[in-house]
Amino acid sequence: EAAKLRDVPTVVIAAYDEYLRARTILNASWIPPDALREAIDHLQSATVTDPDFADGWALLSRAESDLTDHLRDLDDREEDAAAAADLAEKALTRAEELAPGSASALKAKGYFYRIVRKDPVTALRALDQAMALNPNDAETLQSQSWIYFSLGQLDACCDALEKAYAIDNANGRLIYMLTFSYELAGRYAEMVPFFERLARLEPERTHLPVQARYYQFLADGSLESFHALEDAVRNVKRTEECDVRSVQDREMLVAMVNDEFDAYSQAWAGKWDRHYAGHGNWSCPAILNDEANHAHLELEFGDPKRAEEIIRRAKTASMRPFTEMSMCIFDRAAFEPKLDFMLGDSLAARREFDEAVPRILGNQEFPRGAVERLVLLQTADMVAPDRVYSLYREIVGRPSSMIRMEVVCANPWTYPNLLRDPGFVREVRADGRFVEFLEHYGLIPQAEDS
Repeated sequence: EAAKLRDVPTVVIAAYDEYLRARTILNASWIPPDALREAIDHLQSATVTDPDFADGWALLSRAESDLTDHLRDLDDREEDAAAAADLAEKALTRAEELAPGSASALKAKGYFYRIVRKDPVTALRALDQAMALNPNDAETLQSQSWIYFSLGQLDACCDALEKAYAIDNANGRLIYMLTFSYELAGRYAEMVPFFERLARLEPERTHLPVQARYYQFLADGSLESFHALEDAVRNVKRTEECDVRSVQDREMLVAMVNDEFDAYSQAWAGKWDRHYAGHGNWSCPAILNDEANHAHLELEFGDPKRAEEIIRRAKTASMRPFTEMSMCIFDRAAFEPKLDFMLGDSLAARREFDEAVPRILGNQEFPRGAVERLVLLQTADMVAPDRVYSLYREIVGRPSSMIRMEVVCANPWTYPNLLRDPGFVREVRADGRFVEFLEHYGLIPQAEDS
């Protein structure tokens, strides 16, 4: 085993070069479909150049597994997904033939069984064996973390990702997963020094201090922390490395808290323009839900005619298919009732919502199920305010929930009815952190004894 670890993966330089190109793509925080196919092309070239390149076959299996997962979400792509799954399995078989019991083959097996076969037990067993061979492999730890994610074991997930990050702190996908896992676990305070460290290392990524201040606000809910977020937002310098979308999200929050609807609307329009670049005959749930939420605010604070235009455009777009251009695909029923409600058909909206609730609550897929429940709660606040607090309690009790009390308090215009619910107000007051902030801006009434 020690000799195998010392072995070079291939003596064919061209094959290894193609392998490294693919690995760089696959380690990005987000892999668009064309980049995923580019990685597959590199790996196919690598395995043709050196048919005995076991690590190349193993990484090809991982890439084809990712493609399978992506294609399964699209409309009318079942055959393509099945073909990708078959190629993933064949690549895995070849890797196991060339290097039986190797860490790379075991990693590929864990990846394949987690994504393609939906068998977390077999996947975790393979990854545990890979870890026994190479305890300091960041990719294996990262794959294990996703299984812990899906099982709702967020502490184990964070532990695995922290170990992986200590080994490989330049991996974009790993950084994204670690911050995402902290957020899901509600460990906001731990995100602050993480973003502050990244900001020191990469000062051109000027959105990072803004993110640090936002998560400090989520952590303590204080008026002081909100003012620090305001200052960061108002003074941020946009550079080529700045994540403008995340800055716009925080600008929207600051503007709405300060009753600056025009500033909010401008920030939203900028974000929306970036969303819709190159948009064609396809449907994107993330965009459509964003449009529905914005249209609702336009109806209340802005221009009703502009709101109606947005709603009708979104309603038309919601009937288009999911394609490879679609972002964050999830069940349309999570957001469509909002569109019908704002078009004036409140009865149909409520019926659609009631029909969607058991299906979405029963979706155990992660992260898709968590995203759907987040959107469903936003829909409940609009079309079923009588159910919003009970649904909130149901969702927030899940181990992998994207909704927490802090998220609601920091997005008061997304959840206006929930924020006014007596049960939720009692919960906020019992917690104590956000009370001064919410009272200061008139988002909850002053306590009787204050």
